[in-house]
Amino acid sequence: MRAAFIIILLVFIALVSCDEADRKKQQYISYGRLVYQKQCTNCHQDDGNGYEQLYPPINNSDYLNGDPFRSLCLIVNGAKGEMVVNGKTYNQPMPEFSHLKADELAKLLTYITNAWDNNGRLYTDEEIAQALKKCANK
Repeated sequence: MRAAFIIILLVFIALVSCDEADRKKQQYISYGRLVYQKQCTNCHQDDGNGYEQLYPPINNSDYLNGDPFRSLCLIVNGAKGEMVVNGKTYNQPMPEFSHLKADELAKLLTYITNAWDNNGRLYTDEEIAQALKKCANK
């Protein structure tokens, strides 16, 4: 009887934890979408597919999905020069978005890696703050 109670309790805790994590992820996605709409849609479009040969896609992007933290550094520091995304070369400069705070960047990265055809995860504020230290060293 006691073992059954412990098992039920552990299952309940696991379910509550999953719900909490899912809720947080959904909150980050919702807020991240607002950041994306304000900062990114002019170039990458609302559907994340970029703009012709000028701006690369974020939707189903091998660049983003291959290394989201590399993309984080690109968002913060901007970029100049050629970039290959999904086999196509783009050469339009990207402005830096260094004014965005770690929590905004966590929400933005969570959104863009989960939106459209991407299948990402939740990025925490703390994780992004640590990653930003590495971006500063580049």
